[in-house]
Amino acid sequence: KGRLTTQAVTAPGAGSVLHSIETDYHANGQPQKTAHKLDGKTYALETSFRADGTPAALRLPSTPGAVTVGWLPEPIS
Repeated sequence: KGRLTTQAVTAPGAGSVLHSIETDYHANGQPQKTAHKLDGKTYALETSFRADGTPAALRLPSTPGAVTVGWLPEPIS
């Protein structure tokens, strides 16, 4: 089955790319890394997963190249 890996937002009429989005997927099929490119800068969002496939941590950018890690609570059983 296919997965969306690349998206581009273009300027109306000009066709130049304003914002591109690239997505890599984990073996469980969920998005693992999404990179947004704006004005020559890349903002990466990453998710790590537990063995059972639930998200364990989120990495979110606060500025290009910098990373803030947000840990998720243990899943409720």
